[in-house]
Amino acid sequence: MRSMPYLIKRNNVYYAQRKVPKGLEAEVAVVRRQGRTRQSYLLKSLGTESRTQANISIKPVLIEFDRIIRDAQALKHSKPPTRVALSAPEIARMSEYVYGKDLEWDERIRVGGRDKLQRMLTTIRKEAVAEGENPDDIIPAYPYGTLPEYGISAAQLADGTRAGAGGH
Repeated sequence: MRSMPYLIKRNNVYYAQRKVPKGLEAEVAVVRRQGRTRQSYLLKSLGTESRTQANISIKPVLIEFDRIIRDAQALKHSKPPTRVALSAPEIARMSEYVYGKDLEWDERIRVGGRDKLQRMLTTIRKEAVAEGENPDDIIPAYPYGTLPEYGISAAQLADGTRAGAGGH
């Protein structure tokens, strides 16, 4: 009787062994959950010294090897799960971050005054040039000369905008 493919003999005991396809070693290790980072071969003892019995016992083992490789391929091509909700602590943390950023911008404008706004406008125009846009299309909400040296103007306060910085 001819042996089945993937049948090997070690110390008079038959084993089923199959090489893991290149690029799937890490995923097979995850599917097997044996604490390894990668696995190059799938190996399982058939628990027999008889070649005839090994040829019979190997079939379900090879089916299991195929399932493991199929699961590894699915894992490799799967997308990470998409989140549909945020927890209350995550929302609170995001709110604190946004509020902190608002305070930071407010402080920049108050301390840096109109010169800070002018530097910000220059930076934004340089970015526009780098992106192939016309920098003259960027028009500040309040012209430089109409702004007080520090803080925000009465017009900006009445308007409710954040010091003419365009919201952030």
